[in-house]
Amino acid sequence: MDREKSASHRNLRFGGFALNATAVDKRIKAVVASTMYDMTRVMSKGYNDAVTLEQRTKMLEQLGEQRWKDAEAETFSYGPEGNKALNDDAPQFLKDYYDYYRTKRGYH
Repeated sequence: MDREKSASHRNLRFGGFALNATAVDKRIKAVVASTMYDMTRVMSKGYNDAVTLEQRTKMLEQLGEQRWKDAEAETFSYGPEGNKALNDDAPQFLKDYYDYYRTKRGYH
């Protein structure tokens, strides 16, 4: 690998991580982040900033408790969003995400 030509590329979900990595890792000389959403913001505030501080705090507390359970069981559980069925009136892009990320190719 040519140390003077290192690059980072992320697409779709969490493309912003490539930007964050580039900001702190001076070995990276170029970055491409191809993403439709600021997923860091979406994970914090929900789509269209619909998640309140109280809801986010509760979610983080539940996730912390689940991590302890997972560590004790030496396995993991899908988060509540991964198990939640979508309503028929959900936006199409959410239906597309829901369908794609449950395929062998999309699951990660």
